[in-house]
Amino acid sequence: EKLKVVSNYQPKVVSTKEITGDASRTHIIDPITGKSVAIADMPEHMRIQLLDPKWAEERRRFLEKQRETNFVAGDDIASNISRFAQARGDIFGSSEAEIHDQKADSERRLMEANQLIREQAMQQPQPVGPPGVVPPPPPGVPPPPPGVPPPPQFAPPPAFAAPPPPPP
Repeated sequence: EKLKVVSNYQPKVVSTKEITGDASRTHIIDPITGKSVAIADMPEHMRIQLLDPKWAEERRRFLEKQRETNFVAGDDIASNISRFAQARGDIFGSSEAEIHDQKADSERRLMEANQLIREQAMQQPQPVGPPGVVPPPPPGVPPPPPGVPPPPQFAPPPAFAAPPPPPP
């Protein structure tokens, strides 16, 4: 057999210079994934892409499954633990001053709520008439049948005393 040798043969392969055009271009678009890849990393990228044809499908399924999980990012975990530690100083070792401030704040809020309840009770209309006499029912409400006691009449709530101070 005779071989024909061509002395000035030029292979018909596209060179990197033809792809990039000039030295300022550093990335190209991967024809398989459509993502931008650095030219220097392209041979390794293509080798990995062509190793396993099911790789792209497996990766897509993994990312889809990961989106459905209940896991959160590290920053969210840190902020949740920080808020929990602030709320539960007895577990995480808050200082006595912080615990005292929290108790004082909760007592202040309780006093404000009690004051609001007293004010609202005082604004409600009171029955008119001598004590022990049941006022007539409002219009549109039938009177109770004979032998059934009338509904109790409520007096305004007594003034609430402040809770005792916490022990030192």
